[in-house]
Amino acid sequence: NLRREGVDLARKTARGQNVYVETERRRKDGSLVPVSLMGVPVFIDGKRIGIYGIYRDLSKEKEAEFSLASSQKLLDDILQGSPLATFVVDTNHKIVYWNKAMERLTGKKAAQMLHTDRHWEVFYPKKQPMIVDYMVEQKSVLNILKQYRHMDVEKSTVKGGIVGSVYFPRFYRGGRWLRFIIKPLYDLTGRLLG
Repeated sequence: NLRREGVDLARKTARGQNVYVETERRRKDGSLVPVSLMGVPVFIDGKRIGIYGIYRDLSKEKEAEFSLASSQKLLDDILQGSPLATFVVDTNHKIVYWNKAMERLTGKKAAQMLHTDRHWEVFYPKKQPMIVDYMVEQKSVLNILKQYRHMDVEKSTVKGGIVGSVYFPRFYRGGRWLRFIIKPLYDLTGRLLG
């Protein structure tokens, strides 16, 4: 009950407590609006003389949060539904994304792999750096290509990316050739994310 909540918050403030909550209030037309409410007791010479209260409409912030969450869900649905095995590592070499196609290809569930630096173990018998690791260390594409000249790798048409094919003997019985695309991911300011 919004009325009871308002009374409780006013009582707390009257007792000298600072109050900050995110809640809802009813507009004149009866619709609900998300708000932040801050209540502060006002003292002069140690005596409470009043209460200072501020309501702030959070409608735009809540709409932006909903829009962001919707976009994230859409992207997740697209990537999870993709037949292309996809994983993402952050700048600490930790796996932050592992889609269903990657689970099918490797036999490793996302829950086993997320937040670990074990992306190498589905490709190699012992820990070793992979192209993706050199990318998050911001090595130049040309240096990476030189280091992996024993593989069929080349610059991608996607800026900063590398494409290639390599045989992985650990996949399935007798191994498997895999085609890969690796690309650095940046935020809107150009800061490397993974």
